[in-house]
Amino acid sequence: MKKLSVLFVLILNVLLLSAQQPSFRFAVISDTHISSENKQNSDDLNSVIADINAQQGIAFVLVTGDITDKGDLKSLTEAKKMLSKLNAPFYVVAGNRDTKNTDDFGINFKRVFGDNKFRHSLNGFFFLGLSSGQYQNAQEGHFSAQDIEWLKRTLKNIGKKRPVFFVTHHPLKTGDVDNWFEVTDILRQHNTQAAISGHYHKNLVLNYDGIAGILNTTTLRNEENSAHYNIYEMADSLYVYDKKIGEAAEKWFALAVEQKFHPNTDSKNFPRPNFDVNREYKNVKEVWLKRLPTNTYANPIVHNGLMYFGSETGEFYCFDIKNGKQKWTFRAMDKIVGSAVAVDDKLIFGSTDRNVYCLDANTGKLIWKYLYKYAIFTDMCIYEDVVLLFTIDDVTELKISDGTINPVIVIEHTKGSGEYYNYTENHKDFVDKHNLGKGELFYDESFFIFLSENGVISFIDENENILAKRKIGNTSFNRPVKVGERDYVFTTTSGYVGRIIF
Repeated sequence: MKKLSVLFVLILNVLLLSAQQPSFRFAVISDTHISSENKQNSDDLNSVIADINAQQGIAFVLVTGDITDKGDLKSLTEAKKMLSKLNAPFYVVAGNRDTKNTDDFGINFKRVFGDNKFRHSLNGFFFLGLSSGQYQNAQEGHFSAQDIEWLKRTLKNIGKKRPVFFVTHHPLKTGDVDNWFEVTDILRQHNTQAAISGHYHKNLVLNYDGIAGILNTTTLRNEENSAHYNIYEMADSLYVYDKKIGEAAEKWFALAVEQKFHPNTDSKNFPRPNFDVNREYKNVKEVWLKRLPTNTYANPIVHNGLMYFGSETGEFYCFDIKNGKQKWTFRAMDKIVGSAVAVDDKLIFGSTDRNVYCLDANTGKLIWKYLYKYAIFTDMCIYEDVVLLFTIDDVTELKISDGTINPVIVIEHTKGSGEYYNYTENHKDFVDKHNLGKGELFYDESFFIFLSENGVISFIDENENILAKRKIGNTSFNRPVKVGERDYVFTTTSGYVGRIIF
């Protein structure tokens, strides 16, 4: 009996000891800002990688964006080469600096790292990563419509009870991400333990409408600190340690791991976008409005009563402008960010898959395509019987009839030629006077039209009277197309498509 009691105590001690051991450990690296022009940042990341490799039991590494300083291909490739020295698998998301190139639209990041999102699981815990980097030098973060759809599908597959950690670059709050609420409203319906991010270059804990936000420090050294990163230990709770190179890890945060429910939004302390402007300008009517499951950056065109535009996921859409009915879609192999042109019954546009496509405008059937040497980001142009593909280096002329190279050059192209009148810059006092905010101002026949970054379109006459405003979503409009007197069709970067009159 005594031997059994001793054995029981020994077994109990082993179980208690096991319970005190972390079930797994992982590291978080953030804001490394790798640049071919800055050796110190690379040295800091290399020292962090060496330190992580020296730790016991690091199961994986999360890299929470701003991996590079300028998002150029050379720096992204260099960063990938360094991160590949990690002994543990690593998972990355893009930050604003990784996708800031105006002519890139995130292609270089995907080319180097394979994707801009991830799903990883270990011991019943799920880690879901989404990139929040905007394009065209935008600082504020954004989650694309297609990535939000991916998050919905993935969480539905995981279920509501399994613990989830969301990983991104920006904090999920106003001023950092323009559509943060779309993500938090999804995460709140599931057992979301915390959101892990970077961007502020310091360790910090925030509250995202009930969801804990754990911000991670930059790896970059400064006058006070050497290069450092964070180590997470998952046990009875989640423990977070700051790890400076050559020093012992210091615990700075602990989070209870438990079933978490976030049933109600707190709109008072975490306000959503304000749509009061729509009540103020009641003269504006939405003839029809739809939300697509993809971002759209191409300006739409209208031809024979139909509206055409491409999307970030490669779909080319055709809508009836009268009732908003989708007539057909065509799928390219990559993004479509430039505008199409229409001539007779043909539609022609380019894609970042390097192809110029010509479709039947009525059916969406492919007529011909031409493979170019680079990804295509520009609008198409028509001159006589050829379509012109302008790039920074040259101009390619294709016959509209069959897509073959035109043997006789009809346009002499000089690198850097052409002039764009910037209404926004040259009418800054006008924009400030009317408190229009950040965005783009242009002139369209009899109106000034201002497209704000937070989803408001404003129509202003030549006497500076504001005739109408409408807020659709919380991101920029692409340039609308006039289809009648005070009658416009439009798309927005976050996937809204519709028609308004005033």
